[in-house]
Amino acid sequence: MTACEMRDPVEREHVPFTNIRNLRKKLDDCLTLVDKANSRDQFIVFTKVPNSNVEMCRDWEVARLSYHHEAKVLIAKIAGFEEHQHFISTFADTIKSQLQLFDVELPHRCNHRAVQCGSWTQEADDLWEVGRFTAVIEAGLVEAAGSLELSIRKWLAPENSSVQTVFALDWNRDEPHININLWERSSDSPTSTVSLTREEDTTQISGTLKLRFERFSGRAPTPEEKLKGWIVISQWSLIQFAESFWRIQGFVD
Repeated sequence: MTACEMRDPVEREHVPFTNIRNLRKKLDDCLTLVDKANSRDQFIVFTKVPNSNVEMCRDWEVARLSYHHEAKVLIAKIAGFEEHQHFISTFADTIKSQLQLFDVELPHRCNHRAVQCGSWTQEADDLWEVGRFTAVIEAGLVEAAGSLELSIRKWLAPENSSVQTVFALDWNRDEPHININLWERSSDSPTSTVSLTREEDTTQISGTLKLRFERFSGRAPTPEEKLKGWIVISQWSLIQFAESFWRIQGFVD
């Protein structure tokens, strides 16, 4: 299945494009609903959107945009609320601090979030470059997990995409629960899966987050590193990440 043929598993109303002002108002209204917990649907689909109008939206922090150039379809993921931004920045800091322990080149954060992936131009929550490889962070509420998986496949499916790795994360607003999935090119399922929950004031973690050395080192591995093949993110650091976020949510004192 190509990226053009993929369909979102969640049926949504398609909003016909009228003008840039109405598009921005729709995004702002949805941001308010999600931010105030009156909605948990972060995705909006606009149709018949001219390319020139999409470029005018690129600098808006309210949403991450995915645009199909042939179909003129614009998919917006609401991302401008503090909860989302804190989640992304805390996870990114966690991964980078762990990479420092392995004496590897730290990922370079791209000044842009948009990447051409086949017929789609997609924006990531965070976009890193390490040597010739690109890694993406995609995150959202647990209710958006199905739509996030579609985004992941659009990042990895096209042969001309520079993206090799996608961190996919979702969190729950009703209970302390975070899922972390690592997707890689040429894989039909996550290569690493981690689940974090909290019971009786104790954080529980299952699974291991492993990164391929050659995709995150920025250099050739030593014989010993080549033998190991993986950079393993410590469970302790992921627990610290989860508890920091849950503190913002009010689940941890």
